[in-house]
Amino acid sequence: EPPKDLVLCIAIPKLVIPPKKTLVSRSVLPKQVKLSDHVRNLSNAAVMTAGFMKQDTLMIGSSVRDIIVEPARQHLIPGFVQVKENAMQAGALGFTISGAGPSVVAFASKTSSIKKICAAMETGFKSANTRCQIVVCKPSKGATIL
Repeated sequence: EPPKDLVLCIAIPKLVIPPKKTLVSRSVLPKQVKLSDHVRNLSNAAVMTAGFMKQDTLMIGSSVRDIIVEPARQHLIPGFVQVKENAMQAGALGFTISGAGPSVVAFASKTSSIKKICAAMETGFKSANTRCQIVVCKPSKGATIL
């Protein structure tokens, strides 16, 4: 179960989405990855798993660091760099592209100012002349075995 204080701010940019969005998003990924980058991403995934197991929001937020997919896809999202920078400066614990994009998600704790983080993300998209829809939510418990 996710930590009770974990909150997400999802920004969904209003963009024309190509018919085969996931195919386009996959096409920009590197065909080869340095072993050190792969190890770092796997390490972050392990830290995130531990964070959920320990109910540690700060650990989860600190693990949201992708050095392979995010750099390859960020150019597909207008204003991405500014949106991420704004969110982190406003107090987000972590930030990443949601799935194949173009939605982005900031991780925060209830003690952070989620409204400030969401407003900062919206401002980042506005700087790229892009409107967005903001959704604040908590991660769900996920699938369970009955």
